[in-house]
Amino acid sequence: VPCTLQMRQPSDLDEAPPTPLCAPGARALHAQTAAVPRVSASAGGQSVRSKLGSISTQRPCPWDVWLRSAALSMRPCVPLGRGCVDGIHNARPGGRVSFCGTEGKNTFSAMLGLLATLLVACAAQNLPEAGDVVIRPAVSSLTPVGLVLIQGYGLAPATYTPLAVDIQASLANYNFSAWVVIPEFPENIPEPLALESGIPTAIGLLHSNGLPASAPLVALGHSLGGIMLQDYVLAHASTFAAQAFLGSYILRTYNNGSAFSLPTLTVGGELDGLTRVTRIAEAYYHQIVNPRGNFTRGEAEFPVTVIRGMSHMQFSSGTPPKNVLAHDLRPEISYEDAHQLVANDIADFIGANLPGSQQASATSSLVSRVKVSGSFFAPLLDGMLMEGSYHLKPPCYDDPPSDKCFLASGWTPIGQVIMGGVNRSGLSFNVSDAFHPVADTHPIHLPHVFNNCTDPAVPCTLQMATVTENKYDPEDAADAGLAPVSAYEMRSKLKSRQVVYEATSNAPADFNKTDTPSICTTINQAALDWAFDRADPHSLARYNAIGEKYLLGEDIGPLNAGPLWIDTPINYKTVKDNSTGYDAIEIRSPMLRTPKVFIVPLAAGMHYCKLLSPSRVLEWIYVDSLRMRGGLNTTVA
Repeated sequence: VPCTLQMRQPSDLDEAPPTPLCAPGARALHAQTAAVPRVSASAGGQSVRSKLGSISTQRPCPWDVWLRSAALSMRPCVPLGRGCVDGIHNARPGGRVSFCGTEGKNTFSAMLGLLATLLVACAAQNLPEAGDVVIRPAVSSLTPVGLVLIQGYGLAPATYTPLAVDIQASLANYNFSAWVVIPEFPENIPEPLALESGIPTAIGLLHSNGLPASAPLVALGHSLGGIMLQDYVLAHASTFAAQAFLGSYILRTYNNGSAFSLPTLTVGGELDGLTRVTRIAEAYYHQIVNPRGNFTRGEAEFPVTVIRGMSHMQFSSGTPPKNVLAHDLRPEISYEDAHQLVANDIADFIGANLPGSQQASATSSLVSRVKVSGSFFAPLLDGMLMEGSYHLKPPCYDDPPSDKCFLASGWTPIGQVIMGGVNRSGLSFNVSDAFHPVADTHPIHLPHVFNNCTDPAVPCTLQMATVTENKYDPEDAADAGLAPVSAYEMRSKLKSRQVVYEATSNAPADFNKTDTPSICTTINQAALDWAFDRADPHSLARYNAIGEKYLLGEDIGPLNAGPLWIDTPINYKTVKDNSTGYDAIEIRSPMLRTPKVFIVPLAAGMHYCKLLSPSRVLEWIYVDSLRMRGGLNTTVA
């Protein structure tokens, strides 16, 4: 409802408040604040600021616009007594204003409460949130700690107030009094230059609001805020005692564990459409499953957790920015529950890593959360390991095998057995795969059959070799969390079914019968089946209910020229699923196939496939299949 607050003020109250009202050196308010009515008041030597002070917007601003900024930082409502010391601690737009302590009982406070209520009602309808938000603890006598929370792209600081207040309450359970500052950056974009000046200013606000200078500081970053925070923390290593990334993660540049020495928490949402849960699973692998460097210090210092049913926007609150609305998924838990669960993980992490009386209890709770999260991540990591994900370890290629690189894919050998098509008692396969760029010609890397198993009466193992190269979405190179982390295709060089038939029998095989019609599609069906068998049951049920389905089409080809097969990508095409009436994605694999006797002997007896990675199937089930009917901006149930 459009609203204009009509006011009159006696001249004897028309004096500026004391200088400490606004933070020295902070940025000026945006120009639109000039339209806000002038409000000036002081009484009994006590400024209006002291009545509002628990959640406030700190600015070197004219007094006539300060109250408007403070009002905007006071929402939504939380239980009385949390996150405040004196005055109004927050208000739900159009709802009640709560007071802390006894000061709210006097006439002046009652008048001020009515005034603030009216201002909040108007501001909530017409004005954007603005300003640095500072939240003082309800009880300041416990062990002090300061939190600096860096906003995500396009999300105003005030939208993090509900989460911050829950963090304070959860930390109080571990006997910590937490001061929280959420600095605002120009256009709500936490870019590096702004962080260089904004974070020291924010820390100064914590100290000017009562945080002891000796208290440890913890940096929190949501989304882009977490990404941009990393270089700042590395350049100012002594400033913080710990850091936490919310809907964010340690960048791949630093996943060797040598960059960060301070404890680091990573929290992901299962239904985060911008920082996909598969990228958080990747972080879990590096920090928990296969730690290196400082990560080896244990799961309490570098924990990774996931919150089931939570979206990207639920680390914040309010109206989603356009980018979030376009990409985020629809949550399955409430904002209140999401904030509380995130707050619990942060409190456990801080309680486990800062000295305190409840350190053992916090550590136990945190380690338990990491293990529960690991159970959720397990199928996703199984898929990445089966693919031989380059994001877990780089491919060895021509380097000597070591624990620092992946020699081969686990899926291509399974594909070769399916390609062979022979299932005979006493016959087994030993397929050794190797990662190599398939376009290499000096040397050229080709599949091989090394022996024969032609006597059915004698148990025999057919020794074979294959070649694989994984290809990833170009957008994934930015490590921004939005693009899929799984390979979009596995370029697999296999021996033909004709060659395998003749290596396991005494009879010749007809290539035109053995290697048709679409064997690559048969292998892709096995990838679908593998993923469906291993997916989390709730995730699979969600996919079956609202997910856009994967369908398989016929192989593309034969493309019997090496460069033609290499340059033709696996085909993902939107089609109509006649069984559901909804769109689906049809997948077709380019293939190259040659008979055992061929004009180019070096290329004889081959059957190359662009294979669907089982990791890509799992990622589709958990994330991307949900965008059509389960996106934040969709209404189709």
